[in-house]
Amino acid sequence: MGIKNVPKVRANAVIVGGGIAGLTAAVTAGERGLKVTVLERASREERGGNSKHTRAYFLMKDENTLAGDWLKDADELSGGLTDKDTLKIVARDAVKVTRWLKTLGIKFERHQSFALMAGPEDKKIRPIGGGKAILEKLERKALDLDVRFHYQNTALELIIDGTRSVKGVRAMSTTRNTLVDYLGEAVVLASGGFEGNQRMLASYLGPSAYHLRDIAPSTRLDTGEGIQMALAIGAQHCGEYGNYHGEILDPRSTKTEPLIMAYPMGIVVDSEGRRFFDEGSNWLFDSMEDLARRIALLPHGIAYFIYDERISRVPFFNKGIRTDQPPISGRTLGELAKKLGLRVDVLKTTVSTYNSSIRKGSSNYSKLDGRKTIGIEPPKSNWAEPLLTGPFYAYPLAAAIVFTFGGLKVDSNASVLDSSGNPIMGLFAAGEIVGLYHRKDPGGQSVLKALALGRIAGRKLSSTKRGRR
Repeated sequence: MGIKNVPKVRANAVIVGGGIAGLTAAVTAGERGLKVTVLERASREERGGNSKHTRAYFLMKDENTLAGDWLKDADELSGGLTDKDTLKIVARDAVKVTRWLKTLGIKFERHQSFALMAGPEDKKIRPIGGGKAILEKLERKALDLDVRFHYQNTALELIIDGTRSVKGVRAMSTTRNTLVDYLGEAVVLASGGFEGNQRMLASYLGPSAYHLRDIAPSTRLDTGEGIQMALAIGAQHCGEYGNYHGEILDPRSTKTEPLIMAYPMGIVVDSEGRRFFDEGSNWLFDSMEDLARRIALLPHGIAYFIYDERISRVPFFNKGIRTDQPPISGRTLGELAKKLGLRVDVLKTTVSTYNSSIRKGSSNYSKLDGRKTIGIEPPKSNWAEPLLTGPFYAYPLAAAIVFTFGGLKVDSNASVLDSSGNPIMGLFAAGEIVGLYHRKDPGGQSVLKALALGRIAGRKLSSTKRGRR
Protein backbone atom coordinates (compact mmCIF):
# COMPACT_ATOMS: atom_id res chain seq x y z
CA MET A 1 0.00 0.00 0.00
CA GLY A 2 3.00 2.28 0.24
CA ILE A 3 1.99 3.67 3.65
CA LYS A 4 4.81 4.54 6.04
CA ASN A 5 4.98 4.29 9.81
CA VAL A 6 2.42 1.50 10.14
CA PRO A 7 2.50 0.02 13.68
CA LYS A 8 4.04 -3.47 13.82
CA VAL A 9 3.25 -6.50 15.95
CA ARG A 10 5.73 -9.39 15.81
CA ALA A 11 5.43 -13.11 16.44
CA ASN A 12 6.78 -16.36 15.01
CA ALA A 13 3.57 -16.97 13.11
CA VAL A 14 0.42 -15.07 12.18
CA ILE A 15 -2.88 -16.90 11.80
CA VAL A 16 -5.77 -15.21 10.04
CA GLY A 17 -9.09 -16.49 11.37
CA GLY A 18 -10.21 -17.72 14.78
CA GLY A 19 -12.41 -20.66 13.82
CA ILE A 20 -11.61 -24.34 14.26
CA ALA A 21 -8.94 -24.39 11.53
CA GLY A 22 -7.14 -21.30 12.81
CA LEU A 23 -7.22 -22.29 16.48
CA THR A 24 -6.08 -25.81 15.64
CA ALA A 25 -3.03 -24.37 13.87
CA ALA A 26 -2.43 -21.93 16.72
CA VAL A 27 -2.60 -24.58 19.44
CA THR A 28 -0.42 -27.00 17.48
CA ALA A 29 2.25 -24.33 16.90
CA GLY A 30 1.97 -23.13 20.48
CA GLU A 31 2.52 -26.66 21.78
CA ARG A 32 5.85 -26.55 19.97
CA GLY A 33 6.94 -23.36 21.68
CA LEU A 34 6.13 -20.82 18.99
CA LYS A 35 4.85 -17.34 19.69
CA VAL A 36 1.59 -17.11 17.78
CA THR A 37 -0.72 -14.22 16.89
CA VAL A 38 -4.31 -14.87 15.82
CA LEU A 39 -6.21 -12.20 13.89
CA GLU A 40 -10.00 -12.33 14.07
CA ARG A 41 -12.18 -9.83 12.22
CA ALA A 42 -15.09 -10.37 14.61
CA SER A 43 -15.41 -9.08 18.15
CA ARG A 44 -14.60 -11.47 20.96
CA GLU A 45 -18.33 -12.06 21.46
CA GLU A 46 -18.89 -12.91 17.77
CA ARG A 47 -15.67 -14.90 17.31
CA GLY A 48 -15.51 -18.37 15.84
CA GLY A 49 -17.18 -17.93 12.45
CA ASN A 50 -19.31 -20.77 11.14
CA SER A 51 -17.35 -23.15 13.39
CA LYS A 52 -19.36 -21.92 16.37
CA HIS A 53 -22.70 -22.94 14.86
CA THR A 54 -21.93 -26.21 13.10
CA ARG A 55 -23.06 -29.51 14.58
CA ALA A 56 -19.67 -30.75 13.35
CA TYR A 57 -20.63 -34.13 11.90
CA PHE A 58 -17.69 -36.44 11.21
CA LEU A 59 -18.12 -38.93 8.37
CA MET A 60 -16.92 -41.80 10.54
CA LYS A 61 -18.50 -45.05 11.74
CA ASP A 62 -16.81 -44.53 15.09
CA GLU A 63 -13.82 -42.69 16.49
CA ASN A 64 -11.39 -45.09 14.80
CA THR A 65 -13.00 -45.79 11.42
CA LEU A 66 -13.98 -43.75 8.39
CA ALA A 67 -17.43 -44.30 6.93
CA GLY A 68 -17.51 -45.37 3.31
CA ASP A 69 -14.89 -44.98 0.60
CA TRP A 70 -14.20 -41.25 0.64
CA LEU A 71 -12.27 -41.13 -2.64
CA LYS A 72 -14.72 -43.30 -4.56
CA ASP A 73 -17.69 -41.35 -3.21
CA ALA A 74 -16.02 -38.04 -4.05
CA ASP A 75 -15.45 -39.19 -7.61
CA GLU A 76 -19.11 -40.10 -7.97
CA LEU A 77 -20.43 -36.89 -6.43
CA SER A 78 -18.09 -34.54 -8.26
CA GLY A 79 -17.71 -36.28 -11.59
CA GLY A 80 -14.03 -36.85 -10.83
CA LEU A 81 -13.33 -33.15 -10.18
CA THR A 82 -12.72 -33.15 -6.41
CA ASP A 83 -9.13 -32.49 -5.32
CA LYS A 84 -8.33 -36.06 -4.29
CA ASP A 85 -4.83 -35.17 -3.06
CA THR A 86 -6.25 -32.96 -0.33
CA LEU A 87 -9.06 -35.39 0.41
CA LYS A 88 -6.51 -38.17 0.92
CA ILE A 89 -4.76 -36.03 3.54
CA VAL A 90 -8.00 -35.43 5.44
CA ALA A 91 -8.96 -39.12 5.25
CA ARG A 92 -5.49 -40.16 6.40
CA ASP A 93 -5.54 -37.88 9.44
CA ALA A 94 -9.20 -38.11 10.46
CA VAL A 95 -8.63 -40.67 13.19
CA LYS A 96 -5.55 -38.83 14.46
CA VAL A 97 -7.34 -35.50 14.88
CA THR A 98 -10.32 -37.20 16.50
CA ARG A 99 -8.03 -38.76 19.07
CA TRP A 100 -6.27 -35.42 19.56
CA LEU A 101 -9.60 -33.74 20.31
CA LYS A 102 -10.24 -36.37 22.96
CA THR A 103 -7.02 -35.35 24.71
CA LEU A 104 -8.45 -31.83 24.92
CA GLY A 105 -11.57 -33.16 26.62
CA ILE A 106 -13.93 -33.52 23.66
CA LYS A 107 -16.35 -36.46 23.81
CA PHE A 108 -18.19 -37.97 20.86
CA GLU A 109 -21.61 -39.50 20.28
CA ARG A 110 -23.27 -41.33 17.44
CA HIS A 111 -25.32 -39.12 15.18
CA GLN A 112 -28.95 -40.08 15.76
CA SER A 113 -30.86 -39.33 12.57
CA PHE A 114 -34.62 -39.39 12.27
CA ALA A 115 -36.40 -41.11 9.40
CA LEU A 116 -35.78 -39.40 6.03
CA MET A 117 -32.64 -37.63 7.21
CA ALA A 118 -30.25 -40.23 5.86
CA GLY A 119 -30.25 -43.78 4.61
CA PRO A 120 -29.51 -46.95 6.53
CA GLU A 121 -25.85 -46.73 5.50
CA ASP A 122 -25.47 -43.25 6.99
CA LYS A 123 -22.60 -43.26 9.45
CA LYS A 124 -21.58 -40.17 11.38
CA ILE A 125 -20.33 -39.21 14.79
CA ARG A 126 -20.27 -35.75 16.28
CA PRO A 127 -18.63 -34.01 19.22
CA ILE A 128 -20.99 -33.45 22.11
CA GLY A 129 -21.65 -29.73 22.00
CA GLY A 130 -20.80 -29.43 18.30
CA GLY A 131 -18.35 -26.92 16.88
CA LYS A 132 -18.86 -24.57 19.81
CA ALA A 133 -17.48 -27.17 22.21
CA ILE A 134 -14.41 -27.70 20.01
CA LEU A 135 -13.80 -23.95 19.85
CA GLU A 136 -14.07 -23.55 23.61
CA LYS A 137 -11.53 -26.31 24.26
CA LEU A 138 -9.15 -24.95 21.62
CA GLU A 139 -9.38 -21.39 22.90
CA ARG A 140 -8.73 -22.47 26.47
CA LYS A 141 -5.67 -24.41 25.36
CA ALA A 142 -4.46 -21.52 23.18
CA LEU A 143 -4.66 -19.09 26.09
CA ASP A 144 -2.71 -21.54 28.28
CA LEU A 145 -0.03 -21.52 25.57
CA ASP A 146 0.05 -17.70 25.55
CA VAL A 147 -1.35 -17.39 22.03
CA ARG A 148 -2.21 -13.72 21.47
CA PHE A 149 -5.64 -12.83 20.04
CA HIS A 150 -6.30 -9.59 18.20
CA TYR A 151 -10.04 -9.17 17.65
CA GLN A 152 -11.73 -6.78 15.23
CA ASN A 153 -8.75 -6.89 12.90
CA THR A 154 -9.57 -7.45 9.23
CA ALA A 155 -6.68 -8.75 7.12
CA LEU A 156 -6.19 -6.73 3.93
CA GLU A 157 -3.05 -7.94 2.20
CA LEU A 158 -0.09 -10.27 2.59
CA ILE A 159 3.32 -8.81 3.28
CA ILE A 160 6.10 -10.34 1.17
CA ASP A 161 9.85 -9.77 1.09
CA GLY A 162 12.28 -9.55 -1.78
CA THR A 163 12.40 -13.34 -2.15
CA ARG A 164 8.59 -13.48 -2.55
CA SER A 165 8.27 -15.15 0.87
CA VAL A 166 5.26 -14.22 2.98
CA LYS A 167 6.30 -12.40 6.14
CA GLY A 168 3.08 -11.14 7.59
CA VAL A 169 -0.30 -9.53 7.10
CA ARG A 170 -1.44 -5.94 6.93
CA ALA A 171 -4.75 -5.54 8.70
CA MET A 172 -7.24 -2.83 9.61
CA SER A 173 -8.04 -2.51 13.28
CA THR A 174 -11.68 -1.51 13.35
CA THR A 175 -11.49 -0.48 17.01
CA ARG A 176 -8.66 1.99 16.39
CA ASN A 177 -9.39 2.67 12.70
CA THR A 178 -5.71 2.19 11.92
CA LEU A 179 -3.58 -0.12 9.83
CA VAL A 180 -1.38 -2.63 11.67
CA ASP A 181 1.33 -4.91 10.25
CA TYR A 182 1.38 -8.31 11.91
CA LEU A 183 4.77 -9.79 11.14
CA GLY A 184 6.12 -13.32 11.46
CA GLU A 185 8.07 -15.99 9.65
CA ALA A 186 4.91 -17.51 8.23
CA VAL A 187 1.17 -16.92 7.83
CA VAL A 188 -1.71 -19.39 8.03
CA LEU A 189 -4.87 -18.35 6.20
CA ALA A 190 -7.89 -19.84 7.98
CA SER A 191 -10.44 -17.13 7.31
CA GLY A 192 -13.18 -19.16 5.64
CA GLY A 193 -14.84 -18.79 2.27
CA PHE A 194 -16.77 -15.95 0.68
CA GLU A 195 -20.37 -16.79 1.54
CA GLY A 196 -20.73 -13.40 3.26
CA ASN A 197 -19.51 -11.42 0.24
CA GLN A 198 -22.46 -10.57 -2.02
CA ARG A 199 -20.22 -9.15 -4.72
CA MET A 200 -18.09 -12.29 -4.97
CA LEU A 201 -21.15 -14.54 -4.80
CA ALA A 202 -22.88 -12.64 -7.59
CA SER A 203 -19.78 -12.78 -9.78
CA TYR A 204 -19.60 -16.57 -9.50
CA LEU A 205 -23.24 -17.60 -8.96
CA GLY A 206 -25.12 -14.91 -10.85
CA PRO A 207 -28.37 -13.20 -9.75
CA SER A 208 -29.49 -16.17 -7.62
CA ALA A 209 -26.84 -15.14 -5.09
CA TYR A 210 -29.13 -12.34 -3.90
CA HIS A 211 -31.74 -14.89 -2.82
CA LEU A 212 -29.38 -16.76 -0.49
CA ARG A 213 -29.89 -16.35 3.25
CA ASP A 214 -27.21 -16.70 5.92
CA ILE A 215 -27.36 -20.04 7.70
CA ALA A 216 -26.02 -18.38 10.88
CA PRO A 217 -25.19 -14.82 12.02
CA SER A 218 -21.46 -15.40 11.55
CA THR A 219 -21.87 -16.32 7.87
CA ARG A 220 -21.83 -12.63 6.94
CA LEU A 221 -18.29 -12.34 8.31
CA ASP A 222 -16.79 -14.82 5.81
CA THR A 223 -16.12 -12.34 3.03
CA GLY A 224 -13.24 -13.91 1.16
CA GLU A 225 -10.34 -11.56 2.00
CA GLY A 226 -8.00 -14.48 2.62
CA ILE A 227 -8.73 -15.96 -0.80
CA GLN A 228 -8.35 -12.61 -2.52
CA MET A 229 -5.06 -11.82 -0.74
CA ALA A 230 -3.55 -15.13 -1.76
CA LEU A 231 -4.77 -14.94 -5.37
CA ALA A 232 -3.29 -11.42 -5.56
CA ILE A 233 0.22 -12.84 -5.05
CA GLY A 234 -0.23 -15.69 -7.52
CA ALA A 235 -1.86 -18.47 -5.49
CA GLN A 236 -3.58 -21.29 -7.34
CA HIS A 237 -7.34 -21.64 -7.02
CA CYS A 238 -9.09 -24.94 -6.33
CA GLY A 239 -12.66 -26.14 -5.93
CA GLU A 240 -15.79 -24.99 -7.73
CA TYR A 241 -16.16 -21.24 -7.25
CA GLY A 242 -19.63 -21.25 -8.78
CA ASN A 243 -21.14 -23.59 -6.23
CA TYR A 244 -21.87 -23.87 -2.53
CA HIS A 245 -23.29 -26.07 0.21
CA GLY A 246 -26.91 -25.07 0.69
CA GLU A 247 -29.67 -25.91 3.14
CA ILE A 248 -33.35 -24.96 3.44
CA LEU A 249 -34.67 -22.68 6.14
CA ASP A 250 -37.70 -20.70 7.20
CA PRO A 251 -36.99 -17.11 6.06
CA ARG A 252 -39.30 -15.70 8.76
CA SER A 253 -37.03 -16.87 11.56
CA THR A 254 -34.07 -14.98 13.02
CA LYS A 255 -32.63 -17.96 14.92
CA THR A 256 -29.57 -19.88 13.79
CA GLU A 257 -30.29 -22.71 11.34
CA PRO A 258 -34.13 -22.71 11.37
CA LEU A 259 -34.18 -25.68 9.01
CA ILE A 260 -37.25 -27.21 7.39
CA MET A 261 -36.31 -30.84 6.84
CA ALA A 262 -39.70 -32.55 6.68
CA TYR A 263 -40.40 -31.47 3.08
CA PRO A 264 -40.10 -35.04 1.61
CA MET A 265 -43.33 -35.86 3.48
CA GLY A 266 -45.43 -33.37 1.50
CA ILE A 267 -45.01 -31.27 -1.63
CA VAL A 268 -42.99 -28.16 -2.45
CA VAL A 269 -44.48 -25.50 -4.71
CA ASP A 270 -43.29 -22.22 -6.21
CA SER A 271 -44.82 -18.76 -5.75
CA GLU A 272 -47.69 -19.63 -8.08
CA GLY A 273 -48.50 -23.01 -6.55
CA ARG A 274 -46.77 -25.39 -8.97
CA ARG A 275 -44.46 -28.25 -8.02
CA PHE A 276 -40.98 -27.99 -9.52
CA PHE A 277 -38.91 -30.62 -7.68
CA ASP A 278 -39.01 -34.33 -6.88
CA GLU A 279 -39.41 -34.08 -3.10
CA GLY A 280 -38.77 -37.81 -2.67
CA SER A 281 -35.83 -38.15 -5.02
CA ASN A 282 -33.49 -39.39 -2.30
CA TRP A 283 -32.70 -39.27 1.40
CA LEU A 284 -32.92 -35.81 2.91
CA PHE A 285 -29.18 -35.13 3.11
CA ASP A 286 -28.86 -36.14 -0.54
CA SER A 287 -31.67 -33.94 -1.83
CA MET A 288 -31.64 -30.82 0.37
CA GLU A 289 -28.71 -29.15 -1.38
CA ASP A 290 -30.31 -29.69 -4.79
CA LEU A 291 -33.60 -28.24 -3.58
CA ALA A 292 -31.86 -25.22 -2.01
CA ARG A 293 -30.19 -24.38 -5.29
CA ARG A 294 -33.46 -24.79 -7.20
CA ILE A 295 -35.25 -22.45 -4.77
CA ALA A 296 -32.51 -19.83 -5.15
CA LEU A 297 -33.16 -19.82 -8.89
CA LEU A 298 -36.88 -19.10 -8.51
CA PRO A 299 -37.97 -15.55 -9.40
CA HIS A 300 -38.44 -14.52 -5.77
CA GLY A 301 -36.24 -17.13 -4.14
CA ILE A 302 -39.18 -18.46 -2.08
CA ALA A 303 -41.03 -21.78 -2.18
CA TYR A 304 -43.58 -23.43 0.11
CA PHE A 305 -43.71 -26.83 1.81
CA ILE A 306 -47.33 -27.94 1.96
CA TYR A 307 -48.79 -30.83 3.97
CA ASP A 308 -52.06 -31.83 5.59
CA GLU A 309 -53.32 -32.65 9.06
CA ARG A 310 -52.70 -36.37 8.65
CA ILE A 311 -49.02 -35.87 7.78
CA SER A 312 -48.55 -33.48 10.71
CA ARG A 313 -49.50 -36.36 13.04
CA VAL A 314 -46.66 -38.66 11.90
CA PRO A 315 -44.70 -39.23 15.16
CA PHE A 316 -41.32 -37.91 14.02
CA PHE A 317 -42.64 -35.05 11.86
CA ASN A 318 -41.69 -32.28 14.31
CA LYS A 319 -38.08 -33.50 14.44
CA GLY A 320 -37.77 -32.21 10.90
CA ILE A 321 -38.94 -28.71 11.82
CA ARG A 322 -36.32 -26.52 13.50
CA THR A 323 -37.86 -23.11 13.01
CA ASP A 324 -39.32 -21.12 15.90
CA GLN A 325 -42.15 -19.89 13.67
CA PRO A 326 -45.53 -21.66 13.43
CA PRO A 327 -46.84 -23.09 10.16
CA ILE A 328 -49.33 -21.09 8.12
CA SER A 329 -52.68 -22.89 8.09
CA GLY A 330 -55.97 -22.93 6.22
CA ARG A 331 -59.11 -25.00 6.68
CA THR A 332 -59.12 -25.59 2.94
CA LEU A 333 -56.51 -25.48 0.20
CA GLY A 334 -58.14 -22.35 -1.14
CA GLU A 335 -57.86 -20.58 2.20
CA LEU A 336 -54.22 -21.64 2.53
CA ALA A 337 -53.43 -20.45 -1.01
CA LYS A 338 -54.87 -17.00 -0.26
CA LYS A 339 -52.80 -16.69 2.92
CA LEU A 340 -49.65 -17.62 1.00
CA GLY A 341 -50.42 -15.35 -1.93
CA LEU A 342 -50.61 -18.29 -4.33
CA ARG A 343 -53.08 -18.69 -7.15
CA VAL A 344 -55.97 -20.68 -5.71
CA ASP A 345 -56.81 -22.45 -8.97
CA VAL A 346 -53.19 -23.41 -9.58
CA LEU A 347 -52.62 -24.87 -6.11
CA LYS A 348 -55.88 -26.82 -6.22
CA THR A 349 -54.98 -28.27 -9.63
CA THR A 350 -51.45 -29.09 -8.45
CA VAL A 351 -52.70 -31.00 -5.41
CA SER A 352 -55.51 -32.75 -7.31
CA THR A 353 -53.16 -33.90 -10.08
CA TYR A 354 -50.57 -35.00 -7.52
CA ASN A 355 -53.12 -36.94 -5.43
CA SER A 356 -54.58 -38.79 -8.40
CA SER A 357 -51.14 -39.89 -9.65
CA ILE A 358 -50.05 -41.70 -6.46
CA ARG A 359 -49.79 -45.47 -6.34
CA LYS A 360 -51.96 -47.17 -3.73
CA GLY A 361 -50.39 -48.15 -0.44
CA SER A 362 -48.78 -46.41 2.51
CA SER A 363 -45.37 -44.82 2.94
CA ASN A 364 -42.46 -46.34 4.84
CA TYR A 365 -40.19 -43.48 5.89
CA SER A 366 -37.43 -45.80 7.09
CA LYS A 367 -36.41 -46.65 3.53
CA LEU A 368 -36.61 -45.46 -0.07
CA ASP A 369 -40.00 -47.06 -0.37
CA GLY A 370 -40.74 -46.55 -4.07
CA ARG A 371 -44.21 -45.22 -3.35
CA LYS A 372 -44.28 -42.82 -6.23
CA THR A 373 -46.40 -40.81 -8.60
CA ILE A 374 -47.12 -41.97 -12.15
CA GLY A 375 -47.52 -39.80 -15.21
CA ILE A 376 -46.73 -36.34 -13.81
CA GLU A 377 -43.72 -34.03 -14.01
CA PRO A 378 -41.85 -33.64 -11.84
CA PRO A 379 -42.47 -37.06 -10.30
CA LYS A 380 -42.28 -37.87 -6.64
CA SER A 381 -40.15 -40.99 -6.39
CA ASN A 382 -40.67 -41.98 -2.76
CA TRP A 383 -43.03 -41.29 0.15
CA ALA A 384 -45.83 -39.94 -2.07
CA GLU A 385 -48.72 -39.34 0.32
CA PRO A 386 -51.91 -37.63 -0.87
CA LEU A 387 -52.93 -34.34 0.72
CA LEU A 388 -56.54 -34.94 1.68
CA THR A 389 -57.35 -33.94 5.23
CA GLY A 390 -57.76 -30.34 6.33
CA PRO A 391 -56.60 -28.20 7.87
CA PHE A 392 -53.70 -27.75 5.46
CA TYR A 393 -50.35 -26.28 6.49
CA ALA A 394 -47.35 -24.61 4.90
CA TYR A 395 -43.89 -23.34 5.73
CA PRO A 396 -42.13 -20.84 3.47
CA LEU A 397 -38.75 -22.09 2.26
CA ALA A 398 -35.62 -20.14 1.31
CA ALA A 399 -32.16 -21.29 0.31
CA ALA A 400 -29.40 -20.75 2.86
CA ILE A 401 -25.71 -20.73 2.07
CA VAL A 402 -23.51 -22.65 4.50
CA PHE A 403 -20.13 -22.45 2.79
CA THR A 404 -18.62 -21.91 -0.63
CA PHE A 405 -16.68 -24.57 -2.53
CA GLY A 406 -14.00 -22.41 -4.19
CA GLY A 407 -10.72 -21.61 -2.44
CA LEU A 408 -6.98 -22.18 -2.53
CA LYS A 409 -4.91 -25.17 -3.54
CA VAL A 410 -2.54 -26.63 -0.93
CA ASP A 411 -0.04 -29.47 -0.88
CA SER A 412 0.53 -32.20 1.70
CA ASN A 413 2.24 -29.67 4.00
CA ALA A 414 -0.78 -27.34 3.88
CA SER A 415 1.43 -24.92 1.92
CA VAL A 416 -0.48 -22.72 -0.53
CA LEU A 417 0.62 -23.46 -4.09
CA ASP A 418 1.19 -20.90 -6.82
CA SER A 419 -0.17 -21.16 -10.35
CA SER A 420 2.84 -23.29 -11.34
CA GLY A 421 2.23 -25.79 -8.53
CA ASN A 422 5.09 -24.62 -6.33
CA PRO A 423 4.69 -23.76 -2.63
CA ILE A 424 4.50 -20.07 -1.78
CA MET A 425 7.12 -19.76 0.92
CA GLY A 426 5.75 -18.85 4.32
CA LEU A 427 2.09 -19.23 3.35
CA PHE A 428 -0.20 -22.00 4.63
CA ALA A 429 -3.95 -22.51 4.57
CA ALA A 430 -6.47 -24.61 6.48
CA GLY A 431 -10.21 -25.04 6.69
CA GLU A 432 -12.90 -23.77 4.37
CA ILE A 433 -10.50 -21.44 2.57
CA VAL A 434 -8.94 -24.54 1.02
CA GLY A 435 -10.95 -25.35 -2.12
CA LEU A 436 -11.98 -28.97 -2.44
CA TYR A 437 -15.53 -29.76 -3.52
CA HIS A 438 -17.32 -29.75 -6.86
CA ARG A 439 -21.04 -30.14 -7.54
CA LYS A 440 -22.04 -31.51 -4.13
CA ASP A 441 -20.94 -31.51 -0.52
CA PRO A 442 -20.49 -35.11 0.69
CA GLY A 443 -21.24 -34.10 4.28
CA GLY A 444 -19.25 -34.85 7.43
CA GLN A 445 -15.85 -33.79 6.07
CA SER A 446 -15.54 -30.01 6.44
CA VAL A 447 -14.70 -29.88 10.15
CA LEU A 448 -12.29 -32.79 9.75
CA LYS A 449 -10.64 -30.87 6.90
CA ALA A 450 -10.21 -27.86 9.18
CA LEU A 451 -8.70 -29.98 11.92
CA ALA A 452 -6.42 -32.07 9.72
CA LEU A 453 -4.98 -29.17 7.73
CA GLY A 454 -4.81 -26.98 10.82
CA ARG A 455 -2.69 -29.60 12.59
CA ILE A 456 -0.40 -29.97 9.58
CA ALA A 457 0.03 -26.21 9.21
CA GLY A 458 0.74 -25.83 12.93
CA ARG A 459 3.42 -28.51 12.81
CA LYS A 460 5.08 -26.95 9.76
CA LEU A 461 5.13 -23.58 11.50
CA SER A 462 7.38 -25.10 14.16
CA SER A 463 10.25 -25.07 11.68
CA THR A 464 10.04 -21.28 11.31
CA LYS A 465 12.56 -19.00 12.92
CA ARG A 466 11.72 -17.98 16.44
CA GLY A 467 11.48 -14.25 16.90
CA ARG A 468 10.00 -11.57 19.10
CA ARG A 469 6.47 -10.37 19.57
